[in-house]
Amino acid sequence: MIELLSLYLWPLLSALMLAAALSLTGTQLVAREWSVRSLVVAQSSTVGVLFGIALTFLFEPHPLWSFVIVTSAGTIFSLLIAILLGIEHFGLKRPQTLLTVFVVLSAIAAIFTALIPKLEANMSAVYAGDITTLSNLEARLHLAFGLGITAYLWKNWSQLSQSAFRNIVLGTPESSFVIKAFTLSTMLLVVLGVQGLGLSFVLACLFLPTSLTAGTDRSLRQHQIHVVLIASIGTFLGFLVSLADTRLPTTAVIVLAQLVIGYGIRLISTWTRS
Repeated sequence: MIELLSLYLWPLLSALMLAAALSLTGTQLVAREWSVRSLVVAQSSTVGVLFGIALTFLFEPHPLWSFVIVTSAGTIFSLLIAILLGIEHFGLKRPQTLLTVFVVLSAIAAIFTALIPKLEANMSAVYAGDITTLSNLEARLHLAFGLGITAYLWKNWSQLSQSAFRNIVLGTPESSFVIKAFTLSTMLLVVLGVQGLGLSFVLACLFLPTSLTAGTDRSLRQHQIHVVLIASIGTFLGFLVSLADTRLPTTAVIVLAQLVIGYGIRLISTWTRS
């Protein structure tokens, strides 16, 4: 087991860092009532990532440039969809309409993959994900970006939380530099997660930790710590279990591990409050 952990050290570290960054981001997204919108943007990043992978098939660049191409394609496509969702003229803000856009994007991804047969293997990885398929180069890049985004979120947590309150309760538009940086960092983070660990991992880390601890934490700081613990410990334990039995899909086990850890923290928080 120790030898296997040393073999996958960089992919595991990158997954832990992305899990922490995604869990913090998810808390802010839920506070802004952007959950369904984020689901659509995450699906759009999947389409963009697949398009970027197709470009790498065409040009066969150096692995570093492959990372740049795929990440850029996913981020740009996510940004375009986010801009489209924000245009009042199209009326795309209702949940049922957003889910329709999600279904359309899923269909586009399926058709795109069918037209380029070489993408079929990547399609499974983009949705289900597998930490063990990450190269050390990709893992180190993901780790660096994840560390930077986590540091940014931690430093600006109070300002982001106050902005979410003003936006939802007071109806004050969010237009500061910090909020714009948060939006862009969220798109980049989702693309990195989809590219390396799969859409299932991204959605689990975004929404599962904050959903499990909602209503039990005594403060925003406690909630902030709990979501990071759920995401990171669940990722580590899920990875260990999948290493012990290679028949198990890594991301699926991580999701269940986060669920168990989340309920455990929720029970402890409830007992300590009573």
